[in-house]
This record gives sequence, C-alpha cells and structure tokens, in this order.
Amino acid sequence: MDLFDRLASWENLVSAARAARRGKPKTAALVSFEADREANLARLRGELLMGSYAPGVPRQFSIYEPKPRLISAAPYRDRVVHHAIVQVLDPLWEPSFLFHSYACRRGKGLHAAVEACSRFARRYPWVLRADVQKFYPSVDHEVLCGILRRRVQSPRVLALLDLVLASAGADAAPLSWYPGDDLFSPVVRPKGLPIGNLTSQFFANVYLDAVDHRMTDERGFAAYVRYMDDVLVFGATLDEVRAARDALEEVLRDARLRLHARKQNLIPSERGIPFLGFRVFPDHRRLRTSVKVRQGRRLRDRARAFAASDITMEDARSSVMAMEGHARWANTGHLRRRRLALTIFSRSG
Repeated sequence: MDLFDRLASWENLVSAARAARRGKPKTAALVSFEADREANLARLRGELLMGSYAPGVPRQFSIYEPKPRLISAAPYRDRVVHHAIVQVLDPLWEPSFLFHSYACRRGKGLHAAVEACSRFARRYPWVLRADVQKFYPSVDHEVLCGILRRRVQSPRVLALLDLVLASAGADAAPLSWYPGDDLFSPVVRPKGLPIGNLTSQFFANVYLDAVDHRMTDERGFAAYVRYMDDVLVFGATLDEVRAARDALEEVLRDARLRLHARKQNLIPSERGIPFLGFRVFPDHRRLRTSVKVRQGRRLRDRARAFAASDITMEDARSSVMAMEGHARWANTGHLRRRRLALTIFSRSG
C-alpha cells in the first residue's frame, strides 16, 4: 500500500482521532467532532483523497512561563490529520533516531533525559550545555523539506506536508545570514514551526537528527544528550568540550541555526548542570529555584480553584500528583512535605 493510502486509510484516521482526544480536556471543538465522529472522519478522508483538504486557521495566544512564547493551536480536525501524518512517518525515522535523543518519543521523555545526564555526569568531569537560538521560529522550510524528501517518496504525502508547513503560523524568527545568502535571504526563505502542534514536535526531531548524527558519528562526541533543542556534550577535559562547542556551532550553521549566545556554558559536572528544570550533580539532583516557585504558585492556584468549586477534588488530586511525581526525580523530600503541609484544599459551607 502506498504511504499516502496508509495515511488516509480509515483505520489510520480512526486511530488518529483516538490519539488526538487522549488526555485532552473536553473542549467544544472536541465534543462537536466526537458527536458525529464517523461522518467527520469520512468527510476528512474524502478531502484527503480528493486533494481538497485545507488546514484551518490556528488559534494563537501567548504564554509567559517559563519564558514568553507564541502558541498556535490548530483546529481540532487538523490535529487529527497531524496525528495521522505522524503515525505513518514516525516508523520511517524512529529506528535511526539517536538513542540519546529524548523529546517526543515513545519510551523516552524528560525524566529519561535527566537520568542520562546524571549517568554522564558521573563519568565525565566537563560538559557543554547549549541550546539553539529561537529554534522553532528558525526552522528553515527548504532545509526541512529536503530532509523529508530524502525519505518520503510519495508525492501526495509531500504535498500534504507542504500544506501543513505553509499554514504554520509560527513566531517571528531573528534575522540571520548564512554562507551563500544574499541580502534578502532571511526575509524570503520561509521559516518556522508553530509551538503546540504534534507535527512540529516530529519535524523538530527530524530536523535536529542530522545534527545529532553529525556530532556523534562524524565528529566523535559520543557522550551527547539532546532534549528538543537543549543539548549536552560531555568530555574528559575543558579543551574537549570547547572543541564540542566549536563543532556544534559549525554543524548548526550548516542547518541554518545558531547557538543561543547566552545559553552556551562549559561547566564542571561537580558544580551541577542546569538541565530541564533540574540542577544535576554526579550524585544527586535538585529542582531549580524557578521550578519550585512555579510549582508552589500552581499549587496555591489549584487550592483557590478548589475552594471556589471551579475544579473537582479529582482535578486537584491529579495536579498535586503530577507535581509530586516530577519533584520526586530530585532530592526534594523536605520540600514536598513542607509544601503539602502549607497547602490546604478545603471549601466553606
């Protein structure tokens, strides 16, 4: 069966609809789609097969924690299409993704990345900690499409991917020039992936996978961990991690990306590595202060919402358990006991 036929198959769309609603709040759009799911999926499948499918306009809003970001929420039926796309494309890339790439992959995740950081910190005295400047807004569509076309042979799938990219609605990218550019290149080259789409997460991994393999296979930096655009490269000496920084700058430049100027640090592992909301030491981990502050604020907000009957006890319990579960990955026994003792979930009357 052709890749597009698998993508647009009834079975794949039903599975995509199931995945799109899993764990999501019951919004009006979700309820409306699910109320007549079979008819909606049949209509969506017909549009895909006829080539008349057109993505809707995303709902955009800004968030400010942990940093200001523009979020683009695709219409619900588009989210079903995104899941359908990733379900057929992921098996083409997953076997070749770097083992120590941890974001948005089954069996990986943030806590597994932190565990890998701890293991490498015990083995290597130095680490380069870096991230990519404005990564999602800076993803170059021409570079991404070139990567996709080397593995996806179906013209209809590629046309659908072009549609999804063209409807991106991403945040503004910084103006950057690369070797071979003319004066207008940063303006005329389409760029950006919207934060909030499943396809964006997948495309981001595909885009950076080439960077991963160039750093590890070509440049020989085997002690390498990536979670989305956060990168760690461990080494035995300061000179080794300096060389890793220079290599990473060069490899990213070839991908039309840049290292964040203020977020590239050469750190002795024994001093603790700031990574994904933790400070990771060779023999223990701590929650970063900013994370503790955000969690404490959220806990108080949930207590107030419960007191006002805006959420149920089950909602409150789920929030507390999620924060507890995350905090347990660090040495936080005293913090968790004190925080829970000071937070009271009660209602008057």
